[in-house]
Amino acid sequence: MQARIALETGLTFTGRLFGAPRDAAGELVFHTGMTGYQEILS
Repeated sequence: MQARIALETGLTFTGRLFGAPRDAAGELVFHTGMTGYQEILS
């Protein structure tokens, strides 16, 4: 099933959904470091 992420700038990205299909809102975080991802998830 396809899903879409829409940014407040109007830019959208389409991908494949995993999990239950539903509407959601939240913060999108992009992290390129090799460590510290545990802190980002909390």
